[in-house]
Formats: sequence, C-alpha cells, structure tokens
Amino acid sequence: RVAITAGVTNETRFKWRIKCRSSQRSYGNHTHHSETSGRHYAKTCLMASSAGVFSFLSQDAQSISSLKKEIGTATMHLHQAEPHLAEENFRNALKILGDDLENRGRHSAIERVYLMDQLGNIALQLEHYEVALDLYRTTIEGLVANGISRNDRMITELSLKIAQIYAILGDTTNAEIGFMTCIAITNNQIAQGKSDVKTVQMIGLAYEGLGKLYVSVGKPDQAIKWYEHAIQSAERLLNLSDPHLSVLYSDAADVYETLGQLDKSLEMIKLSEDHAAKHMPLYTQRFTIKRADLYRKLGETAKAIELYQTLAQLSEERLDYVVLHEVKAKLKQLES
Repeated sequence: RVAITAGVTNETRFKWRIKCRSSQRSYGNHTHHSETSGRHYAKTCLMASSAGVFSFLSQDAQSISSLKKEIGTATMHLHQAEPHLAEENFRNALKILGDDLENRGRHSAIERVYLMDQLGNIALQLEHYEVALDLYRTTIEGLVANGISRNDRMITELSLKIAQIYAILGDTTNAEIGFMTCIAITNNQIAQGKSDVKTVQMIGLAYEGLGKLYVSVGKPDQAIKWYEHAIQSAERLLNLSDPHLSVLYSDAADVYETLGQLDKSLEMIKLSEDHAAKHMPLYTQRFTIKRADLYRKLGETAKAIELYQTLAQLSEERLDYVVLHEVKAKLKQLES
C-alpha cells in the first residue's frame, strides 16, 4: 500500500478533488452520481499510478539480478585466475551502476549499495585503482543515505580499503589520513568494549598499513613504531593462534633489518618462525630462510649453512622445488 500511495503525486490528488467538485456542480442534486464518478476517476488514476510503480520495481529487480550475475561471473573468473575474462563482466556491471555512481549513491537502494562494494573489490583485484576508489567512496555515501552511521564498522572497513589504495598509488598524505582515521575510530570502539576479532583485525591492518607506508617512503624509524603498535594490539586482543601474528613478526623483522638492528630482527623472525610452526606450518620454511639469511649478515656462516642444508632436505622430501632451488642457490654462494 505504501508503494502504491508513494506513486500518487500531489498533482493527481488535486485533479481528483477538481473532478469531484465539477461533478457536483454539473449534476446539481445528483450528488450520488458525482461521488461515484469521482471515485471511478480516482480509482482509474490509482490503478495507472500503481502500474507505473510496479513497472519501476520490476525494472529495478531485473537490474539487480543482472548486476549480481555480472559480479558473480567476474568473481568466478578471478577465482580461476582468469582476470582477462573478468574484465568484460566488470565493465558490464559498471554500466549498470552508471546512474548510482553519477548520483554518488544518494538515491540508491541498500542492495545496490552492497553490490557496489563487491564491484569495488573486483576493481581492486583487477588493479583498476581509481575506479575502485570511486566505487568505495560512492558506497560510503550510499550507506549514509540509507541511514547507516559513519562510525559503522562497514564504513570503517571501506575507509581502510581507500587508505590502502592511496598507499598503492603513492598518495602518502591521503593514505596516512585514512589509516589514522581508521585507527581513531577502531580505538574508540575498543574503548567501548567492542573488541571483537573483526575490529581488532581492522586496527591491526591500519597499524600495519602505516608501517608499510613509512617503509615505502624511507622512514623505517616511524614504521617500526606502528608495527610495534600492531603487534601489541594483536597479542593483547587477538587469539594468540591467529596466523596474522606470524606475518606481523616477520614484517617487523624486515623493518629492524632495514634499520640495521640485526639482533632485534633475528629475535622477531624467531618469534615468527615459532608461531608459524604451531599455527601455519606450511609457511614455516619462508621464515626459516629469512633466519638463515640474517645469520649470513651477522657473519654466523656455519649456522646459516646448517639451516640451508636442513631446508634443502625438507624441500626435497616435500617436492617443494621452488624452495629447494632457492636454498641450493644460497648454499652455492656461501660455498664459493
């Protein structure tokens, strides 16, 4: 009923009143006939208006269905490592969302807004960074227009993705602002007791993003502060079995190595290796290679050779020829 009434304009209601009044004047005392005529006219207008509303809803449903199909097919191609095939579906989906993007999502239904976010993820994977930025920004405006608070976690996640894209594009200022904003909002949520895994992961990614950003612009001394924040936050709030901890330890080890603090780097890579051995064993070899490399830099050649030989044996047993080739090359360098 609401949808039907929404389709009846004030102009139509005004015409109904004029028609009823003119009928009464025409037929004099035959009020019954004039009322019947007025009601019949109103019913006709209402039916016409209803048809228009339902026609619009039908078109929108078809549009959403087409959009889902294009996004689903593009996602399938990306999962199958066929980005060149995903391009056409991505372009088709972008055309369907043309009006939404032009209006900045202010008049978009919530379902279309959610699909816009999904298309942004596809744009990011296809490395269409500027398009992804436009889609994510429009998604935020669409969410706000649909009554969602700017402090909502979904909007914070979108802000984080926008900051990460700015970092990729080398826009340090906007990337820094984006990461800082995300950290401020999530810290506030954690202070209010909303320390669920998603929130904690988000603040960890923001800290990590700032760390990577400062490394990329040659500021490792600032980068390590943010990696330390990320590690402390993760150890305090995440499950200690979370595999992301291994990655954080390893990234921090890289920064300490850049700073020339090799002993501290070795300490962090050992933490990474031990954590991975318990919670993500398939990746342990990568961290062990980094430890052997650090022994080389520290001049502890015997320890490095021993580790490389152990890794070569394990790689051969596991038929991991990529690691085997890498380790043998390092051993050859040391032996020469």
